[in-house]
Amino acid sequence: MFEIRRLAAAEVIERKAEFEALLKDAVEVGGTVGFLLPMTKDKLDRYWSGVARDVEAGERELLAALEHGKVIGALQIAYEKAESVRHRADLQKLIVHSSEHRRGVARALLVDALERMHALGIAMYTITTFKEGPAEDLVRSLLFTRFGTMPHYGLTPDGKLHDASMHYISLAAVEE
Repeated sequence: MFEIRRLAAAEVIERKAEFEALLKDAVEVGGTVGFLLPMTKDKLDRYWSGVARDVEAGERELLAALEHGKVIGALQIAYEKAESVRHRADLQKLIVHSSEHRRGVARALLVDALERMHALGIAMYTITTFKEGPAEDLVRSLLFTRFGTMPHYGLTPDGKLHDASMHYISLAAVEE
């Protein structure tokens, strides 16, 4: 069984090769996580080094799904910097290795992130998904509300435009 852990910046660096392999796998199987093919070592290194810097600065958290000590999934929580929106956080780069799909890893990462943000007093959570894809079904099952669809939001790894759906959970609305 896998476990979900929040990693410090040093552990992100220590495990960078695992995260690089995870992201490379996601993009190569068509995952829309912000990258285009080909996935080069330089591109992967720059990205994960930047994530480690953001984690060190407290601007982002990296949750890892680990099984037998190996990274099988990840999710990032990006915290807003502006003073007037610090009650919000954006969930980004929900990635599960293709060999681990349909095991509940993505759901466990999202649930852990929601619990973490709630404990920190974050009242608004957002996430963007590929329109009508499995991630959208998952976030809607966790009570996220779709508030819009943006046509041509991004490119698939092979360079084709795709639409995206934006979702949120607002605890502030529940507490009013």
